This record gives sequence, structure tokens and C-alpha cells, in this order.
Amino acid sequence: MLLLDGWAISSLDVTEGGRQIVKVHMPGDLVGLTSLPFTTCVDTVIALNDVQVCTVSQAAIGKLFHNNARLAALLFLISLEERVMLADRLVMVGRTATSQRIAALILQLRDRMLRSDPSIGLSFRFPLTQLHVADMIGVTTVHVSRIVQELANEGLLKWERGKVTILDIKALQLWVGTTSRELVQEPTWLPLP
Repeated sequence: MLLLDGWAISSLDVTEGGRQIVKVHMPGDLVGLTSLPFTTCVDTVIALNDVQVCTVSQAAIGKLFHNNARLAALLFLISLEERVMLADRLVMVGRTATSQRIAALILQLRDRMLRSDPSIGLSFRFPLTQLHVADMIGVTTVHVSRIVQELANEGLLKWERGKVTILDIKALQLWVGTTSRELVQEPTWLPLP
């Protein structure tokens, strides 16, 4: 499905009723694409707010690859980008403090929002709850709540229900301490339209 409006999450179930959220979907994302090579869906998709979707059949995706090499190459690049985002999150979960994980997630989601809306400022809607964030970075909601308060006390960000405000973006980026990744704009090697 192509997500036209709203936010959704993809998660994998774990034992004893838990889940690991692996992706936040925003408008423009193809939802469920990871299940394409498998006989059954590999993840569960849950809408976080009202969403609009357009169904895209497997046959349509096949035709796209056959008839439009450039668009197929762009989908390939998107899948590579998602792989790097998951690898970055794995590194964060395994090797950084919870405050860095939360800050990195917020910065990453803001960067994604900026691609479709360059006017996004330092204050933006954020339909994820502390439970969602906990399920993404592998901690409890109590711990997320405590860390969000610490980040606010440090003057880095403010998180109110449904909205995040980054108070000092440079300091927040330094707090995260990871390498910033910038996508190549219009790669020259892509097939011509």
C-alpha cells in the first residue's frame, strides 16, 4: 500500500505479547513492501492516526520494474536507505545510552519529514507515544518518560502529547554523537527517465 496521509508503524511480535517496532511509516512510504518476497506478511502494520492508503498490487510492482528502470532503481535505493536506518538503530540500541537513542530517533524522523515538507521547523507533530518509542528502542515506558524529562531539563527538547519541539538542534545532534548521513541528490548513475 502507498501511504497517502497519516502515520503508521510496522512491528514484529515477540514472546509473551511484546513487540518490536521496526519502522515508522509517513506519507509517501510503501507499506508492506518488505513482505513482497514472502508467502505471508512478515510484520504487523498499525495506523497511529487517520490514514489514507492506495493499494498497489504485486503485478503493478512487477510492471513498474519492467517498464520503468529509473523508478525501480529509486525503490532499490529506498530499500538500501531503510537497511542503513535499521543498522543505525541496531548500533544505537546495542551501544548507546537511552537518551541518545531517543534523540537519534526524533532527529531521524524529523529528517524524513523534511524531505516531503521542507518547511518543517523545530516544532512538529509527533503521533508516537512513549510506548511506541519504548517498543522501538528496547526500554520501558517509565525509562522513556524519565529520559524525556532529562532531555527537557538539559534544554534539548520538549515533548508534549502529539508534538515535539527541538529546543537546541545543534546540542541535540552533539548529544546523539553519531555520524550524520546525507543522501545523494539525483545520483548520476540512475537510468534516464
